Amino acid sequence: TLPEYYADTPVAFFYIETIVVAIFTFEFVTRFLTTPSYKKFILGALNWIDLLSILPYYVELIVPGGPGLAWVRVLRLARVFRIFKLGRYQEGFTLFYLTFRGSLTTLALGICFLTLGMVIFSSFMFYAEQTYAHFDDDEEQWTYNDDTILGGEKSFFQSIPHTFWWCIVTMTTVGYGDT
Repeated sequence: TLPEYYADTPVAFFYIETIVVAIFTFEFVTRFLTTPSYKKFILGALNWIDLLSILPYYVELIVPGGPGLAWVRVLRLARVFRIFKLGRYQEGFTLFYLTFRGSLTTLALGICFLTLGMVIFSSFMFYAEQTYAHFDDDEEQWTYNDDTILGGEKSFFQSIPHTFWWCIVTMTTVGYGDT
């Protein structure tokens, strides 16, 4: 997400992307040329997703870089939706979808409770940690008090959102087998 991390992407990624897009383009054009009904093909939602997942590559080849091409990078995310096409070919995928759909209410309730617990216990942990820390105005961070074991070191929990990760890992791990 930061320019310094994607400015010097290896050339191998470009070649891999070119090969994959060429295969997808060949498959898309072949399906278009051999379709019995062009009207159904053009109106098919999955065909539009395929087109939107191929098109950004060619747009960036024609107009390289540029600040106005951020929308093209967003269109590249349409490639993820190609996975839905597997449902037509895999009986197991269909079974998984039906199971997931049937359990959606229970899953949503579990995620709701996990989120609620995360907010509550992260808040508790943050405020419990801050009883042994002070805010250092010079470094603009929470630092442990000098009379503690970690005296003078930066606190592990700088804010409640920083504490979310600790809380999620704590609530979702099973442990190492100790009872």
